[in-house]
Formats: sequence, structure tokens, C-alpha cells
Amino acid sequence: SPLRFGSLNWPWQKRSSLQFARIYVVATLGEEWCFRACMLPLLLQPPNSLSPSSAILIAPLFFGAAHLHHAWDLRQQGIPWLNVAASCSR
Repeated sequence: SPLRFGSLNWPWQKRSSLQFARIYVVATLGEEWCFRACMLPLLLQPPNSLSPSSAILIAPLFFGAAHLHHAWDLRQQGIPWLNVAASCSR
């Protein structure tokens, strides 16, 4: 049976290693890369441009904020906060 944390199934228990790599490695890195490629030019654009180091540190905050709806959806389904936090950190 798949590893369970509360009412959540861990999805890698049901996937081949190729599917796991595609979904959890390639897609994750691709999404992060694409988001940064779109976000950094906006943060570096005059007249209110940030320094490159500040933009690099701030861009992941926007990335995280853009994904908060996943936690909200799980919470609306009645899943406890601890389980929501565990599911959003994988």
C-alpha cells in the first residue's frame, strides 16, 4: 500500500522512475526556470529596478505566492494544516 500521511497519498509510490523524474524533477525545474526568466526582467526594469542580487532573492517569493492557491484548495477540502504543509513541501 502507498505511504500515507494523514489522508494524503504520496504520489511517487504509484509512478515509474521515468514518470517521477519527468513530473518531480524536469517539470519542477522547468517551471522555476520559466518563472524566473519572465520575472527577473520585470524586476530589473527601470525606473523602479532592483539590484540583480535583490531581484534574485525576491523572485522566489513571487513564485511561492503564485502557488499559495494549492494550499488554499487543500484546506477548503477539509485537510488539516499540518497535512497541507507536508503536501506543499514535496
